[in-house]
Amino acid sequence: MAITVFYYAVIREVTGVSEESIELADGSNGLTLLAKIVERHPGIAPFVPVLRLATEWSYIKSTDEIESDSTIFLIPPVSGG
Repeated sequence: MAITVFYYAVIREVTGVSEESIELADGSNGLTLLAKIVERHPGIAPFVPVLRLATEWSYIKSTDEIESDSTIFLIPPVSGG
């Protein structure tokens, strides 16, 4: 199944892209997705423990199954001031 992943802030800087399409096997979850992304972009590995995954409607857990044709947003921690 194909999904679209959007990257923000430092993750976009490390990957060098703001979005990309990723193929996953049916029944894949957030952990599978993160592993696939790290395989493509090893530089984000240190950020994985603090990344949040979200759909267009809500945050999801890394153990949640991802539906086909989903759009997933990788959101790093944010600080401001």
